Amino acid sequence: MDSRASARTRGALVVQALPGIVLHLILSVVGGLVVFLLRLAAAGCGESGRQCNFAAIGIGQNSLVFVVPAIWALTAAAALVSAASSGKPANRVIARGVVATGVYLLVAACLTLLGAYVF
Repeated sequence: MDSRASARTRGALVVQALPGIVLHLILSVVGGLVVFLLRLAAAGCGESGRQCNFAAIGIGQNSLVFVVPAIWALTAAAALVSAASSGKPANRVIARGVVATGVYLLVAACLTLLGAYVF
């Protein structure tokens, strides 16, 4: 009887992790969109004598497609496994994923702006 209650508790913790995972997805999409729109800072590069570092812009922008979904997927999987196996809420795992996404997006934004020589 105790194992059945434990399974219910762990199942409830997995379900409780889902809103945090969805919120992380929404924040990742919005942050990625903001960084992607920073590409507009590079508008006019190469025209009228304005020089830009296209390598930095490319690294900052093109890696968004791979890194942000990878961080989200790893965080979601780790949160679900953590909630199911340990029986503890997955809030810390999700928070670490949000911070990792935020740090990456900040670096991508800085690379894009540095490539456009905005700073």
